[in-house]
Amino acid sequence: SQGQPKMVTKAKLQAEIDAGKEALEAEKQKAAAAAKAHDDKVKELSAKIKDLEDAAAASTKESAAAVADAKAAGAKEAEQALQKTLDDVRSQLEAAAKRADAAEALLSADDS
Repeated sequence: SQGQPKMVTKAKLQAEIDAGKEALEAEKQKAAAAAKAHDDKVKELSAKIKDLEDAAAASTKESAAAVADAKAAGAKEAEQALQKTLDDVRSQLEAAAKRADAAEALLSADDS
């Protein structure tokens, strides 16, 4: 009858050891799951940041392209305006030359 309580105690201790091991295993799994979730979140955030950076770079390129287009369009407009001014001046000069020729013709006609 002396050996009986010892057996219960040993079985009880073994049960506690097993429970402890199970709890430890469960904690390890929880930690592993948390680590994986953390890694996934880091990957997700990194991907999001990369997408945003790519979008920012693209929008910078688009802005640069838009600025270049606007400059080119402005230059073209300025060139056209300048061309028109030159054409106007040229036609005014031609008209003045014609008037001068006409006046000269009149003066010559008077002389004769």
